Amino acid sequence: MTGLYSATGDLITRYVNVVPKKDTIKVENRLFDGTFHVQTIGTSADLLDVKLQAVSETVRARVDIAEATAEEVRIVFGDRYWDGIIRASLSWEKVAGVFSTSFEFLVIRTGTL
Repeated sequence: MTGLYSATGDLITRYVNVVPKKDTIKVENRLFDGTFHVQTIGTSADLLDVKLQAVSETVRARVDIAEATAEEVRIVFGDRYWDGIIRASLSWEKVAGVFSTSFEFLVIRTGTL
C-alpha cells in the first residue's frame, strides 16, 4: 500500500507522491578554445522528490523525528519501494488542518513488491 513506513514496517502516512531523479556531481570547465569539458565525478545517487501530507500533529511529529535522527524509512508507491533517509530539514505548511511538506529522499535500496 502506498505510504511512508518506519523501519519496523509501521505506516506513518499514506499520503505521498514521488518523482525519481539522479543527483550527479559535475565539474564544468571552459577550455581556451571556448568549448566546454564536463567531467562527472563518481556514480550518481538515486533520489526521490517527495511530496507528503500529514493529517495530524502526531504524524507530522513522527516524520520530523525520522528526519532529525536520519532514521531509515521506506516509501511505497504502486508496486515499487525505496528505503532511505530524508535528506534535508522539513518546512511544513498547514492548510485546512492538513500539514504538507516536500523533501529530497536519499535512496539506499529499491525494489518491487
